[in-house]
Amino acid sequence: MKKSVIITLVSAISLSFAGIASAETQPDLLISDGKGEPKGGDIYGGPRGQSIRVSTIGSRPVSFHVGLQNDGDEADRIGVRGSGRDRKFLVRYTSGGENVTGQVVRGLRLGLEPDEAARIKATVKATRATKGRNARKAFRFSAISGKDRSKRDSALAFVLKRKSPGRN
Repeated sequence: MKKSVIITLVSAISLSFAGIASAETQPDLLISDGKGEPKGGDIYGGPRGQSIRVSTIGSRPVSFHVGLQNDGDEADRIGVRGSGRDRKFLVRYTSGGENVTGQVVRGLRLGLEPDEAARIKATVKATRATKGRNARKAFRFSAISGKDRSKRDSALAFVLKRKSPGRN
């Protein structure tokens, strides 16, 4: 049985310029802790300027959002991949309320029109392996154009778990 994936798409304002001769493709990752403006808009390549830090105490879950936008001027099938769980942290990725964790960790391909975007929510929780101590993990995200593999972007979310006083 084949499982379908629903990705929430968000339309952005499209600007067009007369006289552009060749079509370009460019994936754009944005990352946000949900408290301020997303980081990484119109910044491409490495994670510089495209990273956030989020923290939690004990075993409380913490969330952040990853946006993938097609900044090119033609439709593209963009691949996105994110870090998975490990011994210290569990992660769950959702989009439109549906669990897409396996697809994001293995690599998910999304067909996006110019200026169209998808949003993925990451919820991270520290495991018992971190009980009584501080722990941290860098969650890495990468995106690559399906039409021009040299067009890439990346983002980082640093998660810090602090031990709670007297408990975890």
